Amino acid sequence: MRSNLSVFILFTGIIATSPTATFATDDPLSQAPSYWNASLGTGVGGSSEVGGFVSVVDVTLPVKERALTLRVANYDDTFGTIINSAFDDSSTQHGFVKELGALLSWVHYGRWSQRSVGAGVSYLTGTDVGINRSNFTTLGIPLYAEAVFTPSRYVGIGVKASATLTSDHSLAVILMTFNFGILN
Repeated sequence: MRSNLSVFILFTGIIATSPTATFATDDPLSQAPSYWNASLGTGVGGSSEVGGFVSVVDVTLPVKERALTLRVANYDDTFGTIINSAFDDSSTQHGFVKELGALLSWVHYGRWSQRSVGAGVSYLTGTDVGINRSNFTTLGIPLYAEAVFTPSRYVGIGVKASATLTSDHSLAVILMTFNFGILN
């Protein structure tokens, strides 16, 4: 899995630095010049099995009149570990979920903001913590909504609500994001 993640990060970096297309619309506030956007987010959330801190890296690139968002996320069972260790000193169980996804996004550009929603497909792998500790892999449907305040063309601060729906390991998170690139 580590080699696949390394290839994905390298591929994302190559795409993020490549030239991109320009969107053309009639609404001057919705015009998106040639751009790319990277977002680093941290927050809290999880599922019934894993709850704690979440870190997310997104790279968004224009594709025709939409945007493609590539996502790498790490869900860490920090809360469960802290709660378990408070009641049982021998508890060393620690759960996690890692997500790799691609989402089609709709982005609206304002004078001082950027708003987007998206949906796609993702690959999740992780470890359940419970009576029977087990590893799992599954496919999911990630969804998100984000609002970013963009005081300049190159940086922004945002809030993102995200969920990944799966058959048995669905996740939901709220994130604070730092966005950089050519935002609008």
